[in-house]
Formats: sequence, structure tokens, C-alpha cells
Amino acid sequence: MVASPNSGKRSLLTRILSWPSAQLFLVCFLIGGVTLCLGSAALSVYNWEAPASYSCKTGANCESREVGYLWAPNWSLTYAILGPLALFLMLETLKGIRGALDYLSKTEMIRNDHMEPVSDCVSSRAWEKGTRARRWFLVVCAGLVPALLAYPEWYSHNLTRLMAGVCNDCEPSDYDWGLAAIIKGTGKVVSWRANSAFDFVAFTCEALLIGATVACFIYLLHLDQVLPGPEGLVDKCLVPNLRSSDPRRGFQKFEQPLQLMLNACLTFFLICYSIRINRLYMRSVGYTSVVDFVQRDVTGLVKTKGVELQGSGLGSKAFGLFSFLFAAQSDPRYQDFLAGIALMLIAIFSLVVIILTIRGAAQRAKENAEAYYEGENSQSLFGLSIEEERKRTRKMTTWPLEWRYFHLNALLAIMGMAIVSLWYYRIGFYIVLVVIVTLLARFKKAVGT
Repeated sequence: MVASPNSGKRSLLTRILSWPSAQLFLVCFLIGGVTLCLGSAALSVYNWEAPASYSCKTGANCESREVGYLWAPNWSLTYAILGPLALFLMLETLKGIRGALDYLSKTEMIRNDHMEPVSDCVSSRAWEKGTRARRWFLVVCAGLVPALLAYPEWYSHNLTRLMAGVCNDCEPSDYDWGLAAIIKGTGKVVSWRANSAFDFVAFTCEALLIGATVACFIYLLHLDQVLPGPEGLVDKCLVPNLRSSDPRRGFQKFEQPLQLMLNACLTFFLICYSIRINRLYMRSVGYTSVVDFVQRDVTGLVKTKGVELQGSGLGSKAFGLFSFLFAAQSDPRYQDFLAGIALMLIAIFSLVVIILTIRGAAQRAKENAEAYYEGENSQSLFGLSIEEERKRTRKMTTWPLEWRYFHLNALLAIMGMAIVSLWYYRIGFYIVLVVIVTLLARFKKAVGT
């Protein structure tokens, strides 16, 4: 059962939902974008050309390369644009979910044991109030774990090496803006204290982004406990809104927040791909910047493979094209695995929310209505005739998204391709272009409405 409203201090979720989404985006942009970019400019690490001795192993033939902060898309692009955009979308998702939960009560979809409407917004109130278990999950998974991922890496990979003034165990891929103070021969000087302090701020932004993302999905996964049902926090009966002409009978109100959640997933894919592409550049030899790497390695099909396949047959051309696009770099590092695992978990959690939570609630509501109308003493619940309400119940669809755009198979295919493309980074680049166009089209549509 739902406890009485808390007259004391508001819950964390209630306070989060009171934040203006545009203000959240602006604050994240100012912290992650303006502060870090200006900080890198003040320290002169925004562009930092590492000499050849730091760009490849001893004895190899290579040139100097750009390792500055602004040239690292997994940092500059993520915390200036993609991170704030993802959090904006997630906050809009949470607000949309609260509106959909309120809609359940306002349209008499929540009933008591006597099938009488429950006017109080019991589901949204229970969701905002939360439970002790959810609070502990937030502390551990959204607070402690992100800190353990970010700060030990900063300490071992940045602070200790900067304090020592030299890195004997570093590989060429380790020398970037985070170790600018120990990269000699650049003509620039930065103190190790300023360098390590800037690194600390950057890793703090990383921990905050990870923690905020985890917190959002904890709140979304908790929906399963607050949607009316016999095993949840709201021990009420959920029925479809038979006054609605939409075949989803009220559950269409979850479509907009679920689409925002999917848009956030696409944004997280861009973040994970930027991590992957920067790591590949740092482990490569012969490229002067990450832009040069993308131009020559990732999208160099026309200039390089096009010449090689010019005199080949159709089968050889197709095989050569396939081999080029689906070439995966060997020797993956733990950052690559973390990016892939993070995106996979985001995709799985999103599917759980859509399929098991919202679709499961719709299915439960349909079954409740069918069982009620099969009873001998059934009466009209929504002011229509019994036959009309039975007919509308039978024709109800339980898929919460517009099926012709987001059918389950299509959704699984899109998420599967996104995860696989992190490994096959060349084909992933073209998927990135599709994702960017999709996000821009949806943004244009949202602004137009």
C-alpha cells in the first residue's frame, strides 16, 4: 500500500523533477563545456602536439600528433554537448513519466477492489517517494560506483605520474592532455599541480555524468513497483481507458517519454562511439590528429580501397568492401570494453522499461478489464455500454509505442547494430551519421509541434 504523503522535506526525485530542463542543460554546458574548455585554454592544453618520441614506440617511424583537450572528442564533445543533451533528454523522460502516471488517475484507470475510481495520484506519489532500497541503490550505484570508476583512474594514470615527472611504464597511447606536464619538447610549460587539478575536474565531470545516467535508469526501472498491481507498492487494479479512441487505451501517454528515452540512448551511443574512436586514434600510428584518423582510416574507402577494387569483379568488390567496413582493431583495452558494456546495459534497461514494465502494465490492465467484464455483475466503468467497453477492450493493443515506427524487431535491430558498431568502428561511423540525422529530425519535429 502507498504511505501517506511526506509532509517533511521533498524526496530527491521530486526535487529533480522541479528543475527546468533547459536550465539543467545550460548548467551542464557551462560546467562541462565552458569551464573545461576555458580551463584547457588557460593551461594551454587545449591543443598539445606530442613529439614523435611520445607518439610511437622507440624505433618506429612516426610523426608528432595532436593530443590536446579540444581534439579529444570523448572529452570536449561529450561534456560540452552530448552529455548535457543526454541529461536534458533523461530529465524530460522522467517528467513525461510522471505526467503519464498522473494521467492514469485522472482518467480513472486506477480502481480499488470494488472497481471504483481512485482519484488520488497514488502511482506518481509512490514513485516520487521511493523506498529505502531505491535510496541505497542510488547511493551505491549512482554515487559510489561512478566515483570508484573515475577517481582511481585519475590517481593512478594522472596524479602519480605527474607528481613523478616521468612515466616509465607509459605507452604512446597514454600521452595526452592529461599528462601534458611531462611531455617534453613541445615548447610549452604547464605545472604538474595545475595539470592534475584540471584532470581532477574532468574526471569529476565523468563521475557526475555516469552517476546521473545510472540514477535516471534506477528511477525508470522502479516504475515496475509503482504501476498498480498486486505485487507492487500500489495495490490497486489497473484498467485501460476505454474512453480513449487510441487502440492503446491510455497507454499512449507513455509514448512521448519513451521516445525521449530512446533519443537519450542514441545520444549515449554517440558518447560511447567518441570514446571508442579516440582510443583507436591514440593507439594508431601515422596520424596527426583524430580528424586525420577519421578522414584517412575510417572514411578512407574512396581514396584507398576504391583504387584497390577498381579492376576486381563484383564479388571481389563486395567482399573487399565488407572486409574494409567490418574490420575491427585488435588488442582492445578496458575503456573499449567499458564503453561497449555501458551501451549494452543502457539498451537492455531501455528494453526492460518498454517491454516488461510499460507493455506488461498494459497487458495486465487489459486482462483485468476482460476478467471483470466476464463476471456476472459487471457494470459499465466508463459510461459506455457494456458491449462497447468489451469490444474496445478486445481491440486494445498493448505495445506502448507507435508500432509502425518502433516495432519490437526494428528496435532490437537498431540497438544491436549500435552495440556491434562500437567494435566494427568503420561501419559505426556511418551509423553515427544516421543517428545524428535522426536526432536532428526528431528535434525539428518536436520544435514544430
